[in-house]
Amino acid sequence: MGARIDATDGHAPVTIHGTRLHALTYRPETPSAQVKSAVLLAGLHADGTTSVIEPAATRDHTEQALTAFGGAVTIDGMTVSVTGGQRLRGRTLSVPGDFSSAAFWLVGAAALPGSRVEIEGVGLNPTRTALLEILRRFGARVEVHVTATEAGEPRGTVIVEGDRTGALEIAPEEVPGLIDELPAIAALAAHGGEVIVRGAGELRVKESDRIAALVAGFRALGIDADERPDGFVVRGRSSGSAPPSGGTADARGDHRMAMAFAIAALAAGQPSTINGSDVVAISYPGFFETLSRLVAPSTSSGRRERGPSLDAARDDPEPVEGSNGVKADKIYLVGFMAAGKTTVARALAKRLDWQVVDVDELIEQREHQSVAEIFVKRGEAFFRAAERSVLAEQLTPRHLVVARAEARSPTHKTCSNQRRRRLVWLDVPLERLIDRVPADGRRPLAADRAGFERLYHQRRAAYEQAHVRLDAGRAGVDALVEQLIDWLEH
Repeated sequence: MGARIDATDGHAPVTIHGTRLHALTYRPETPSAQVKSAVLLAGLHADGTTSVIEPAATRDHTEQALTAFGGAVTIDGMTVSVTGGQRLRGRTLSVPGDFSSAAFWLVGAAALPGSRVEIEGVGLNPTRTALLEILRRFGARVEVHVTATEAGEPRGTVIVEGDRTGALEIAPEEVPGLIDELPAIAALAAHGGEVIVRGAGELRVKESDRIAALVAGFRALGIDADERPDGFVVRGRSSGSAPPSGGTADARGDHRMAMAFAIAALAAGQPSTINGSDVVAISYPGFFETLSRLVAPSTSSGRRERGPSLDAARDDPEPVEGSNGVKADKIYLVGFMAAGKTTVARALAKRLDWQVVDVDELIEQREHQSVAEIFVKRGEAFFRAAERSVLAEQLTPRHLVVARAEARSPTHKTCSNQRRRRLVWLDVPLERLIDRVPADGRRPLAADRAGFERLYHQRRAAYEQAHVRLDAGRAGVDALVEQLIDWLEH
């Protein structure tokens, strides 16, 4: 198309030099919705008509979005075309829930007979939902109810009930419609049955080599798995045999690996550890909090004779009572800067006679720099790594109140530990936060109003994963503590 791109030995860093593009007819060897979308979007800025001829149909979100925003897209069989120079029109649209994230709960329910999960408001684009038929083939009961369609994207409710475990073979022609769900599908067999995947070589060039990472992680958890050049085989335990032993799996920096290992680990007879599991924040910051709310004992006595089941009807996991009648042993207060997290944390800890941890203060003490200096001189990635390290050091003592900005509790320990943690969001309106932020240089972002607002709205989506939201913009500290005590005790 005429662009000049400089790479370093074929990989990042990559420099792209802007230029006038010309149209192209492109035939990718491997089906890829991402590559198709990149070429089509470039085609909007090219002279003439750009076409992508796919070897197999892939997800069509880009085509639907271009049409919704007033663009002209031509589809002729496996050929998708756009003409350069089109002017698109802005629209206000609501985005449905991500089906690939929902897939882990659907698989969890299908893999555990007697479980039931109902997911509302999830995207049901027909090019994304091939997993549902796979779950039916495995033996699950699946119901789908479309409730609305906007900008060409249907959404609705999916209900999955685990009935029995079976055997699956995913053929190469099925892979393009399942590429993001294959790690979740692999977890099906951890609980019984067998899953064979062929023709999925693209998995080797995702966020990690997902074939190698998946097989290594499953083996580490005591699950029988084999690697093949373009796929894998996972074999679950047979009837009457012992469950997988559990163990320590490495997510290898891949969010889908971390989530697949978590679902697979539910089958294990002992707790499992997923190293690097905080990477789930890339696509699903509240994954482990949601998992802890869905997991329920498999017997009325609470014994985990055959592992847990998933039950979406439960609002919260069975509480574990701590000191002072509080049904938790760690409370994380999260919220945007100047929300009052530290002040409320100290007051709550004093009331409960617990320890209090201010993550920012501990990082400043350890690094001998203010948070602002760390962000400016060393970057956010360094700060987040320091934050995880500090939190790991604070996990052992029980009865902690922790103040932190990030909207998730630590997730690199065993999933069962999540049951004793409570995430509380101190919500303050944007304008009130701006009035509260001190003008002493400790909050450099406060000087950038546009950046402040952008980060505020980005963080809210993650904060909404908390177990409870408190209106901290109007209530005083004492009132907030009373509300928290009442909620924690009941």
